[in-house]
Amino acid sequence: MIIAIDPGKNGGLVLRSKNEIISVDAMPSTCMDLTELLEKYKALSIKSNESLTAYIEVVHAMPGQGTVSMFTFGQGFGHLEQALADFRIRTVKVQPNAWQTALSLSSKGKTKREHKNVLKQRAQELFPNIKVTLANADALLISEYATLNER
Repeated sequence: MIIAIDPGKNGGLVLRSKNEIISVDAMPSTCMDLTELLEKYKALSIKSNESLTAYIEVVHAMPGQGTVSMFTFGQGFGHLEQALADFRIRTVKVQPNAWQTALSLSSKGKTKREHKNVLKQRAQELFPNIKVTLANADALLISEYATLNER
């Protein structure tokens, strides 16, 4: 099983088993909520007798982002890493350009908004039975990348 994580308060998590999406969740707003969600994922992996690997997107500070928002993001990322370690979930860190390149989703020549819409559209094409939003599109696409990478 794979947990694909787009960190940040507007990100999300996707739990996937091979080609089946099991759960699509918004990023929990508290450490306790994150712990409960990962506990649920871990229990599902144990029940199905599958190992669990998390793919987490690693992003960096961008020009124009405030110090408070970047500190908050970094703190949340640290909480994610610690929670994954606490549950002994193997973690793979992936750069945005790595998964986007692997899925042929270049941002070249596009505004940030245009690129995000392309990502959302591609996620909807790959997962027609899921309500894809800007909040869960990246996590869904990271799950696709992770599935290809784990083969």
